[in-house]
This record gives sequence, C-alpha cells and structure tokens, in this order.
Amino acid sequence: MLEALTLPQEAYRDLKSRAEERGLVFLSTAFDEASLRFLAEELAVDRFKIASGEITNAPLLRAHGLYDRPMLVSTGMASLGEIAFALGILAHVHLSPERPPVRREEVWDALSDETAQAWLAARVTLLHCVSDYPAADEILNLRSIMTLKDVFGLAVGYSDHSAGVWAAPAAVA
Repeated sequence: MLEALTLPQEAYRDLKSRAEERGLVFLSTAFDEASLRFLAEELAVDRFKIASGEITNAPLLRAHGLYDRPMLVSTGMASLGEIAFALGILAHVHLSPERPPVRREEVWDALSDETAQAWLAARVTLLHCVSDYPAADEILNLRSIMTLKDVFGLAVGYSDHSAGVWAAPAAVA
C-alpha cells in the first residue's frame, strides 16, 4: 500500500529542480536510511527535516547527524525527555562519529558537553507541532515554543497543522 503512495526518485529530482528554479529550498523527510542517503548524496539537499514520529529512532537520528547538515526536528509526539535524548544522540554523533553510544549515560554526557551544545545550536532547529491533522485551535499549545527555547536553548520554529491562518502569526508573536 505504501509503495503505491511513494514518489519515484526521478520525481524528487524534478521537484528539487523546480523549487530551485523558483528560488525555494527543497525539503523532504527521510523515514529510513536508504531515503536519507538518496536525499543527502544524490539530491545533495542542504538540510534535513526529522519527523516527530522519528524522534525516538536513534539509528535514524544518528544517520542524520553523520551528514553534519542543518536539521529541523519536529517535536509533535515527544516529551521533553525524548527531545533531550534525541539531541543527545545527535550530540554524541558530533563527539564520536565512529561509533554509536552503547550506554544511555554516553548520550546524556554528550548532551552536556559544551562543544556538542555549540554544534547543536549551529545545526538544529526544533519545531513545535501538534500531531493531529488538522489540529484544532484549542490544542495548538503555542506557549510550548517558549518552553522549548528556554529548556534547550536552540532555535525554535512552528510546524503548523491547523486548518486556519492565524496560528503561524500567533506562533511568531
């Protein structure tokens, strides 16, 4: 069923070309390492977006980090602890690209390393979102944007799944 919904690789090449012709940045989300390799190596995308459903997928996070490109990390289904652990996985990649962590403590230690924190700050933008399609206005919880910024000290944006037009400007405010 999913195969019928998947675009062929040539379609991605065409979409990227058309986006660039119009001065737009092409983005696509990889849900597995083969797709990530295609985006990074064949399409040479400038940045990655990690879906909120993949924020606990440590091997895929690590694979993203190994490419050392800017990342938009959606947080829709994640707790603050899960977000911190995901950032720790990415930090560990920066400090130890040759091997994945074998203990949880390694991830937490990497997250507290100043060099890794600077690396994260230069590459990661967290995106607050609500994983409901469309998201009702009363569950958008836009105050979470400031919580993410205060807790993690990273750039934070908003991934809007609401039906209206007011949420994006309210998120900026």
